[in-house]
Amino acid sequence: MRDPLARIPIRYKLTFGFVGLCFLAYAIGAWLVSNSARDALREQIVERLRSTAQARALVLDEALRTVTFRARDFASDGLVRGEAARLAALSAPPSADESAALRRHLAENKLPIVPAFVDLVVVGTDGRRLAGVGATPPVGFDAFVETARLRDGEWVGAFAPVGSDGVLCFGLSTPVLDLARERRVGVLVCWVAAARWIAGVPLGAGVEDLEDLVVAVEDPSGAGFESVHTDPGRPAVLRTVAAGTPRARPAAAETLATPSALTAADWRVVVEMGTARALEPVAGLQSRFVGAGLLIALATAVLLFFPLRFLVKPLGRLRDAARRVSDGDFGGRVEVESTDEVGELAAAFNVMTEAVRDRTARLERTAADLEARKDELSRERDRLEAMVRSMQDPLVFFDDAGRVQLSNRAAEPLLPFLDTSRGRDLALRCARGEGADVRDCVACLARGDLPKQSCRLEVGARVYEVLATRIPTAGGWLGRLLVARDITELVTFDERQARQERLAVLGEIAAVVAHELNNPLSAIAMYAQMMEAELPIASPFREHVDVVRRNTETCRRAVRGLLDTAYSADPEVGDVDLDETLDEVARFLRPLSRRAGVELTREGTLADPVVRGDAIQLRQVFVNLVMNALQAVEGVGRSVRVVVGETDAGRTLVVDVSDDGPGVPPAQRDRAFEPFFTTKPAGKGTGLGLPISRRIVEAHGGTLTLACGDPGATTFRVRLPRVSMVRPQHGGRPMLEGRT
Repeated sequence: MRDPLARIPIRYKLTFGFVGLCFLAYAIGAWLVSNSARDALREQIVERLRSTAQARALVLDEALRTVTFRARDFASDGLVRGEAARLAALSAPPSADESAALRRHLAENKLPIVPAFVDLVVVGTDGRRLAGVGATPPVGFDAFVETARLRDGEWVGAFAPVGSDGVLCFGLSTPVLDLARERRVGVLVCWVAAARWIAGVPLGAGVEDLEDLVVAVEDPSGAGFESVHTDPGRPAVLRTVAAGTPRARPAAAETLATPSALTAADWRVVVEMGTARALEPVAGLQSRFVGAGLLIALATAVLLFFPLRFLVKPLGRLRDAARRVSDGDFGGRVEVESTDEVGELAAAFNVMTEAVRDRTARLERTAADLEARKDELSRERDRLEAMVRSMQDPLVFFDDAGRVQLSNRAAEPLLPFLDTSRGRDLALRCARGEGADVRDCVACLARGDLPKQSCRLEVGARVYEVLATRIPTAGGWLGRLLVARDITELVTFDERQARQERLAVLGEIAAVVAHELNNPLSAIAMYAQMMEAELPIASPFREHVDVVRRNTETCRRAVRGLLDTAYSADPEVGDVDLDETLDEVARFLRPLSRRAGVELTREGTLADPVVRGDAIQLRQVFVNLVMNALQAVEGVGRSVRVVVGETDAGRTLVVDVSDDGPGVPPAQRDRAFEPFFTTKPAGKGTGLGLPISRRIVEAHGGTLTLACGDPGATTFRVRLPRVSMVRPQHGGRPMLEGRT
């Protein structure tokens, strides 16, 4: 390409080009700096507004939860629940006399507790007003009640005006249950004066140093409150905003707004701020940069113009001398006329030509030496290849294109997998993570421009630890060296060690959880005893209470068993009636089987069903097995059978738990009793039921096996000896003693 400025002397092109380049670079830098400063300041403002909105949302959520908890306490009052159940049972809307007791209780004992509450109303599940403190329902009461009675839990509605003065309120509903807490008889609606409630919420806290700021709380219709900050030296002004009324806006034309939704209600917090004053420090930054750039360009032109005049002629002489050198004339010299940089350049050029002449002679001698050493290097290479091939660990050398150039015999199992054209179709898995592309993994190891890399490759049943590193040379990188080590046994040991550590941690957690469950179980047992004492002898619910009591006791003993296990205590050992235990398990799980549409049956009888052991632990075993069977046939099978029998001339009792579900795949049968192995979806299984059950059965001197895993006939078999002497479970004396 021809120079478009060929007619202009170089002194002018260099001067004006350099000045223009400096000015352009300075202008672009100034524009980038000013815009970066503006964007950074804007991001800081937005981030502070966002954190302010989120903080106010958290405060409002906590305040809503507080009044919600108070409404829940009102709804759980015994008088409120009893009167609500009585009034809801009436065929017609209750009269003033019929609801007087409930209305008086709400007005005198409940409403004064929370100053923000202005009305309390109990509404039946059919929408009838059972009792209330206020006489006139607020705007939107019927629509709020219609939505509230269809919800199962608490609900917070939108802002609405109440009464003739139009005080802004919002509704809060919570279910009302009968005294037995078995059914829902209505809804308690609490109308909260929004101004009183929000007066205790510091909407403007933390932003007193900001100006031209609005913090608003609004429902989907736009009704709510806003806190307006106009001056950092003055307190914020709290205003009420009705539905359809425009909110206050910052005075600036450009504003930033950050909304944040509440979790306790369908409201949101909006923080909006004018940015004109905030961005004022960077408003004139660009113009100041441009002015400074012009001054710098002018000063540069003045300083460069005259010195450049004395560079053209010396540079021309250097050009001519360089052409002679390129033609092979190393005897040419450049006359040195000054001692400045140009003179030094001319002197350096003369030294260079002399050095080039000397180097040329040396290169001729060196070429002869290299030819002589060629055979020696060939012999060294042969020795190196012999050493590499005799190594026990796999070793592979890639060139800079990723091709295998050298390998030893130990690397032969890895060579097919290091071929990127075949790696995808072979049984290779990169330990960097599931789904890693095999070709990417091989390319990562083979690329010569990457730093040191290491990973694990699974080749068939073997695991290799691979280390790849670059081989540098004087001119760059020669290639990449890959060294592998077979660590299959080490990986197997690490997996076993990790499993043991998980079991130890799980034991500690189970002990803590068991300790925390004792208090609620004690409360359940106490209330069950109170209910049993109050029920008539002929009441059909006594059996239900008895089931609750017995299963609560079972849970308490199971919890105590966990604590005993954690603190090396011995379980309770005694005679266990196996028939009675299986009956209790069937009675306990029959509601689950009916709900799943599965028939749970028992077959077989025992002349002597008594074994020696811990009743709670054995019941836990059969509950785990039957629960697994019910979950296996849910949606795909119809029946679960528990079959009892004897073997070994009556010395061993056998219990089979069978189902007609899909069975256990052959690949999973050997792992069925491994800890933490489960085929159930996440959240439905932990993989500990079968391992714990097997441990309990073996502690009783018996066995738990998968007798059959075929579809339609899956069977887990428990064998328990009538007389057994069992190895110690906790490091002390035997857990069970012989029974004669």
